Amino acid sequence: LVEIYAAEDDVGVVKGTFMSGGVTDDTQPRLFGTATAGGTVKIYEGTVLLGQAIAGVDGKWEFTPAVGLSEGAHSLAATVTTEAKGESDRSATFDFAVDTTAPDKPTIEQVYDDRGALQSALSQGQSTDDTTPTLSGKAEAGTTIRVYDSGNLLGSTIADAAGKWSFTPSPPLLDGGYLFTVTAQDKAG
Repeated sequence: LVEIYAAEDDVGVVKGTFMSGGVTDDTQPRLFGTATAGGTVKIYEGTVLLGQAIAGVDGKWEFTPAVGLSEGAHSLAATVTTEAKGESDRSATFDFAVDTTAPDKPTIEQVYDDRGALQSALSQGQSTDDTTPTLSGKAEAGTTIRVYDSGNLLGSTIADAAGKWSFTPSPPLLDGGYLFTVTAQDKAG
């Protein structure tokens, strides 16, 4: 029996172990698996042999592709070869995506005052009595949106499936001027 049970991303902002179905910005993630102790483990993507590793006495093995994987979806499988039994059937696939492309630049579409006598969208430079105005905009779906005032992080939110996001400051803003900016970070980091 042979399996690929996890992979490790050690590149970029988001690092750590990921499971099948994950997303990574590491084009050469380290794979981890188990197989017959002392067996030769071969890693395939479709019909292409990516390389091989030897399972240790505890049956554990590690493999890092020598050549970086391309952007997009990948489905890897492993076999184990022993002198006694030859090459095994392939393992269940370990599926993941490589994403090295930064998300599109997010936008702030509106800052909305929903407190007090005058409630409306604010224009650039306009004053408000709302200490918790709602900012909203567009970004790549599923990205983490971080909202800043003059470079200081106020908080974050997630863009929905349609790419829309909204954020209300907490704690409330103090009197004074504010310069809002946003960044977007995808699951791969």
